Amino acid sequence: MARRANHTGFAPQKGGIAMRSASWPSIARAQGARRGTLSALLGLLVLSALAWAPTAAAAAPLKCLIINNALNASYSSLQAAQDASAAGDTLWVRGRCFGTTTITKDLTLTGQQLRGFTSPTLDGGSQNVVLSINAGVAVTINTLTISDGNNPAFGGGGIDNLGGTVTLNDSTITGNNTATSAGGGINNDGGLVTLNGSSSVSDNYGFNGGGINNTNGGTVTLNDSSSVSGNTADLVGGGIFNYPGGTVNLNGGTVTGNTPDDIVYA
Repeated sequence: MARRANHTGFAPQKGGIAMRSASWPSIARAQGARRGTLSALLGLLVLSALAWAPTAAAAAPLKCLIINNALNASYSSLQAAQDASAAGDTLWVRGRCFGTTTITKDLTLTGQQLRGFTSPTLDGGSQNVVLSINAGVAVTINTLTISDGNNPAFGGGGIDNLGGTVTLNDSTITGNNTATSAGGGINNDGGLVTLNGSSSVSDNYGFNGGGINNTNGGTVTLNDSSSVSGNTADLVGGGIFNYPGGTVNLNGGTVTGNTPDDIVYA
């Protein structure tokens, strides 16, 4: 016998129990609701990501903070911190600090890379020498970058050492300029300059001594894996220009890849 079509919305009875079957319109409505909920959630996630992005981009602002633990004090410029310090103090440098600083007393400058700060850098802002070291002063520079100094009249774009003692530990002198004078990175005028660890003098520019100008009986020493490389001079001494009476010691350090030459002994 042919089975009659069932138009009641119930499946044929099995074991005496009527079984309700879901209609296709009901299933479609449920799936559409789920898709709408999923789309809304995805939209919220996108909006949240967009709202968070500016905060992430601003996580490392260009700010400067100098800490002197001996005085329990902080400063927004290195010159102010230097002026307030006592001989032998350590100044902790956080962030990018702009300007030129004259060091008149024995100090240690140590860069600190902390969350919320850019890489510790002393930046001359293309206005003048970054650090000027007075005669007889001993300065130790740890884990710092010195850049964008510009001292065309007197020499020494990054550091102008006027008879002091400068020790660089794992620090970088880069991007400094003395277009019409000597010592794009460092001008060592009768003082002592020592590079230790991975310290480097690179990508600096000067008339003579693109990386380092060593004059008036000064001494430059490169220890460990320190290097002078990628510097340029208009005339001679792309890496180091050494005047008569000066001394250059290479104790593991290297002077390579400078233009037009690496070391010139005048």
